[in-house]
Amino acid sequence: MKEIGAMSNRQLVLTRLAPGAMILILVYPVAAIALHLLPTGFDPVTHELSDYANGPYGWLMTVGFLGLGLGSLLLVWIVARGHDAGLLSRATLVLLGVWGAARFLAAFFPDDLPGAVPTVHGRIHNVLGALAFFSVSIAMILASRSFRREPRWSSLSRLSLVLGVLALIATLLFVGGVESSSPTHPVLGLSERVFYICAIVWLLLVGSRIARTRT
Repeated sequence: MKEIGAMSNRQLVLTRLAPGAMILILVYPVAAIALHLLPTGFDPVTHELSDYANGPYGWLMTVGFLGLGLGSLLLVWIVARGHDAGLLSRATLVLLGVWGAARFLAAFFPDDLPGAVPTVHGRIHNVLGALAFFSVSIAMILASRSFRREPRWSSLSRLSLVLGVLALIATLLFVGGVESSSPTHPVLGLSERVFYICAIVWLLLVGSRIARTRT
């Protein structure tokens, strides 16, 4: 009985951390919106969000990456160890962990601006980006199947699949833009922003569902 009670208390504590994870995740879109409103000189249609880290208000993007990475990792821990332990498969949790870690590390490896001489930190940033984008897109698709099996999560199953597929399509378009010969591919900025909207909306939906848990 004591073990069961201790487990319940731990799960309750983790559940109460969900709003904190959501706040950390929201740091990224808030920073991105602020950077779009500030005079950075970047075109949101053709420039990656990461480019803003090289601008006059680059610290905002750095803080955004840190918040998104830490918030995502905290959310993964909550799902893996909290009230909903066992909800997502090990593969899904690993993919979400890769996403969170890659977004956190991106804060320390800024990208190279279009047309600039490639650097080591720019290449690392690109690798981290590819890992993050593909990992969370696939994780969302896999999670839709797990959600469908649980009554409390079943209402998110279809939406999770839709968001995952949209994120994956946006990722493929984004990677195609990065690999194109043009440093400012017309779909580069837009596809990346569509991806982030899908990923962040999904993370917030999962966080809000956990936050409403009653143990």
